[in-house]
Order: sequence, then structure tokens, then C-alpha cells
Amino acid sequence: MLRELAEALEAVHSAALVHGDVKASNVMLDRQGRVILMDLVRA
Repeated sequence: MLRELAEALEAVHSAALVHGDVKASNVMLDRQGRVILMDLVRA
């Protein structure tokens, strides 16, 4: 799960976005158990 979260943050940064509030309530799992990072803002 931690690796998927790191990959999600890398993708966010590559898209010129930032996530200013990484916390447990902003990390969800889809039905297949994949990490979904929520609550993004544009840089």
C-alpha cells in the first residue's frame, strides 16, 4: 500500500499538481484494493 501511495504522489507531482494534506482519510482503496489518493489541488 505504501508503494502504491508513493507512486500516486509521483504521478500527482508529474502532472504539476500538489497534495497538501496527505492523511489516512485522503487515501482510499477501490474494490480491487488499489490505492486512490483523494483531495488534490492545482499548483
